[in-house]
Amino acid sequence: MIEAAITMKAIPKKRSELLQTLRLMKEQISMEKGCLNCFFYQDANDENMFIITEEWATQEELNRYLKSDIFGALIGANSLLIEPADINIKVVSYTAGMEAVKQAREQSRILNEKEKKL
Repeated sequence: MIEAAITMKAIPKKRSELLQTLRLMKEQISMEKGCLNCFFYQDANDENMFIITEEWATQEELNRYLKSDIFGALIGANSLLIEPADINIKVVSYTAGMEAVKQAREQSRILNEKEKKL
């Protein structure tokens, strides 16, 4: 799985225009082949800061998206930003859920019990 995060900080007077653009983009990105998830966030402490996170099934599908008109339009929104968007792409080879948390906590509990016996 490939994860992409795009962080954007709007020019305050262009905030509503960027917000509208990103809402439309999120729906279009979600329909792209290979897009597993697409989320759109606004920072709780800065109303001008937005983040779009995407999950892609394969590198090839992400590459197709990066060459698409949809991504081109997203990059074109840079004119609404204080500075160019920050794009971060990560290749995920392993993910874990609650079972990893339980395992770590159980190991910690066992170590604590052994230390108490010493």
